[in-house]
Amino acid sequence: MKFLKSKIFIIVLMVIIASAFFYANAENKCESIPKYKLQTNLYLNPPGYQTYYDRSYCFFHLAVDEREPKFCSNVKRHYALFLDGSHFTRKNCESKVAQKISEDKAYTEQFKGKHHTIQEAYLTLDGNEKDFDFIIKVSGDARVCYKMELIITYNDKTLGTLYSEPRTFYDDTTELRLYIPRQDLLKVLKNEPINRTYKVKLLLTKYLDPFTSKYLDKENNSIETYMDVNFSKLTWKPEIMQ
Repeated sequence: MKFLKSKIFIIVLMVIIASAFFYANAENKCESIPKYKLQTNLYLNPPGYQTYYDRSYCFFHLAVDEREPKFCSNVKRHYALFLDGSHFTRKNCESKVAQKISEDKAYTEQFKGKHHTIQEAYLTLDGNEKDFDFIIKVSGDARVCYKMELIITYNDKTLGTLYSEPRTFYDDTTELRLYIPRQDLLKVLKNEPINRTYKVKLLLTKYLDPFTSKYLDKENNSIETYMDVNFSKLTWKPEIMQ
């Protein structure tokens, strides 16, 4: 369990570092634009967009896209006779960021209280008697896309991910049979024996963008269950799915 927690911490840390690197690159790109470089005399543009600093334009969209109001401090309005540049202001930038955050929260609300229940989940030998099939039957009250993961563990040690793909479950009963090549299992096990009982974690995480998923707690965001599997003792069960 300590190993698993450490691995989760490392993954979270890597995501934070990657995000910071992206923001730094985007911020540097905006910073590199000369402060007084202009787009102006845009008479055919709608009011508010007829004159603006390129640097302000860059920071404005970076702030909105990343829901980060601190970038709005770099947005300066350009004034010109008979031209309206009122869209690109710090105040409007902060307002647009707040609006996007509000929209993210509102979008997230539709997923709260929407649950799926795992009725069946197990692995079998595939019809070719070499590879594997994962059978899952889920019932629910909404159409939701999940990232489905099968994670193999042994003695609280995570060996690796056997399967990881987005899958959509509907507002009734969804049944899936997913093909898993034996080679994928061997890559995860490496030097571990196949004739051993492993604990396979099934994790379903709602497949949302990072701006909305953070407003869901674990109860509303993911479903998990565990299966004890000895891959060497699986049998072929044809016509399981009706």
